[in-house]
Amino acid sequence: MVDDWRYMSLLFDRLLLYIYAIVTLAGTLAILMNSPHIFTEFDQQAFKQEVAIERCCKGGLTDASERQACLDDPAAFKCA
Repeated sequence: MVDDWRYMSLLFDRLLLYIYAIVTLAGTLAILMNSPHIFTEFDQQAFKQEVAIERCCKGGLTDASERQACLDDPAAFKCA
């Protein structure tokens, strides 16, 4: 009788392990596949320039020549 219960507990333990592994893997894959930026390319140079422009002139520049002037010499460029 004891051996029967031991066998059933081993089966139940293994079943719960499989269920846990499947649910954990499925949840992880669902979260990763649902994230919007995981498979997109990211232009780091453009991002660095945007951050530099915002730091230089608080994002008030709309003209490309003003942006380039701000990037070239941020200390001398005066923002409105």
